[in-house]
Amino acid sequence: MLGVAESRFLRCATILLVCSLVVLTSGPGANAQRFAGSWSGTTSQGKPLSFTVVGDLVTSVTVGAHIVGNFCSADLTTTSTGAFSASGTMFTLIVSGGAGVSFTMTGTFGSTVSASGSLAFTFSQSGCTGTASATWTAMRPSPLQGFATRFYSDVLERSPDPNGLVGWVDFLQANCNADGFHAVAQGFFDSLEFRTIKPHSLEGLVTLLYRTFLGREPDPAGLAGWARLIRQARLTVALQGFIPSVEFRSLLPDRTNRAAVTAVVTRLYQQILGRDPEPAGLQAWVDFIVTSGNLETAAQGFLASQEFESHPQTFRDYVTTLYRTFLNSGPRTHRPRFLGKHPPRHPSPSHRSGLRPVPGISGPRPPGVRLIEWPVSSRRGRSSPGVDLTVPMPSAHLPR
Repeated sequence: MLGVAESRFLRCATILLVCSLVVLTSGPGANAQRFAGSWSGTTSQGKPLSFTVVGDLVTSVTVGAHIVGNFCSADLTTTSTGAFSASGTMFTLIVSGGAGVSFTMTGTFGSTVSASGSLAFTFSQSGCTGTASATWTAMRPSPLQGFATRFYSDVLERSPDPNGLVGWVDFLQANCNADGFHAVAQGFFDSLEFRTIKPHSLEGLVTLLYRTFLGREPDPAGLAGWARLIRQARLTVALQGFIPSVEFRSLLPDRTNRAAVTAVVTRLYQQILGRDPEPAGLQAWVDFIVTSGNLETAAQGFLASQEFESHPQTFRDYVTTLYRTFLNSGPRTHRPRFLGKHPPRHPSPSHRSGLRPVPGISGPRPPGVRLIEWPVSSRRGRSSPGVDLTVPMPSAHLPR
């Protein structure tokens, strides 16, 4: 399940997307609203065809044809050089494509996403003259289709299955608002497919969110800020049931026992970082816990380390790590509440995120020490304001 940080990003980004789609589907002229965009298809000769509708104009026609003439034949691709008015849902173009080619193209927009018509070519060059005729069909992905397809390609890294794509488009047509777009976004990012088989590092996940929602790479400040929020959400999961668990605390009943502390710190290295500890780092962490008795801060430091966050992992991988590290078991299976490949029959946003921006941390930082903030939950499940914690990171030189 998504944390509040991811949900907040999804919410903000989908509102921006709704605004951009409103711009795409509005403007002067009926055809600007209904047919604007790039169309592509094929002719009855099996040749490619494409054109663009801008406002009330059909322009940039590119089409292929096989011409048969007097003792000659030619395969050609020609591109129009002008724009031609479309009248209602029908249009006729008389095009001089250059190199001795001209053609007449008629077409009808059968819907906002499909069109069809006919072509008549004439060709005259180097003593070869000929004609050809063909029919054509073309499609234009609607803004909603393009929106849903981008989630399949960017988030799930695959082509959409036809039923799934139609289902999401139908859902958005009935819920074309911020709540509807948020539900689609959460459906993909919170899907069983994404959470279990699409591993990403922490920064990789934020980068994916930027590419999917904003169509660009993250700026450094944005990358750091959103990574901090997702880090907080992950740490909150660990703090709400794993680090304070009886099972974990029972691993080290005597926190002054150096041999026992060494065994637990080695466990943190192996289970969280996936490697054996380096001698200096192991010694530093053992000294820190024996001196302070603060095993919980040490555990948080490993989970928030740059080394751990750089590991590509799914949310399932993260939870599995928590189980194995702190409960000495694998995660318990449960039925996922929402698979996300197809929209539920009555989808709605799961919640409205009330997470506030986390203020920047000021003041000097000791070398190798990172300051981490996260909402702390009470026993009643309510969040209190963020708390600044000084968490030493796994390092050969920490803690001191």
